[in-house]
Amino acid sequence: MGIILEYLLDTNILIDWFAEGPSQKFLLQRVKHESCQLSTSWICAAEFLVKAGRKEERALFQLFEAEELRLYDVGGSDTLAQVAGLRRTLSLPLPDCIILATAIRTRATLLSRDEMLCKKAKRVYPNIICPE
Repeated sequence: MGIILEYLLDTNILIDWFAEGPSQKFLLQRVKHESCQLSTSWICAAEFLVKAGRKEERALFQLFEAEELRLYDVGGSDTLAQVAGLRRTLSLPLPDCIILATAIRTRATLLSRDEMLCKKAKRVYPNIICPE
């Protein structure tokens, strides 16, 4: 059995997945051609749910229940310190620092269309892909 890659989906990637947005094709190609695990952070799921309709909400929770999408709640004092350090170092919004800390802690490749996040985060974590 080969190595299973893990992709941590940022909020904009989750939105694209459900709305057939610009990165959906990229994501589907990855899933089709690689052994991979898809995951997201609790903050990305919460951001997604703010604007999701009932249909999308049900579909997201079905993915969690079927374990097709792993939900991370990475907490603890060490994570808090890491998030604060990322905020100080990179000057990114706090939610982006939580997402980045989740990717770092889980060793997942972060998928995001947020150009600023990708640019700044690569200074401390190289496993980031910004699909177009």
